Amino acid sequence: MNKLNPDSLFSIFEQGDIEVYKEHNIEEVLNNPFTLLGTVVSGLENYHLLDKMHLLKYQDRYVEVRGKLQTRYYLRIYGYLSKISVGSMREVILKDTQLDVGRTIEALLDLQQHFQSIEQYERCAEIKKRNDILINKKLEDLL
Repeated sequence: MNKLNPDSLFSIFEQGDIEVYKEHNIEEVLNNPFTLLGTVVSGLENYHLLDKMHLLKYQDRYVEVRGKLQTRYYLRIYGYLSKISVGSMREVILKDTQLDVGRTIEALLDLQQHFQSIEQYERCAEIKKRNDILINKKLEDLL
């Protein structure tokens, strides 16, 4: 059996949202913190679905490349999150009434745990700063 190529797996997402927005001449949306945060959350959820599908289909061959693929994909997702400043996260929390805070917290915790597992602590700290804002909002809503 042939080995799986991690460079071609999940290639459907390599193009990403950037090309879609360019195609429709709405590139300015790419710098919008609301759009970026939505891309982070949906991207992580999509990763987990694709991961399960590939694991079922390719089994041991996929396990060989799984970690490398996850890191590559999570770095891309982190790139979107890093474009959102801490101040912009506060703005998102105040203005976006449709934001599912719990779902977003879970997504960012997943991202943070991955970077923790590969000892990229600077990224963990940046993720945590943004997630703390969400967690504080969730706590305020409970009180």
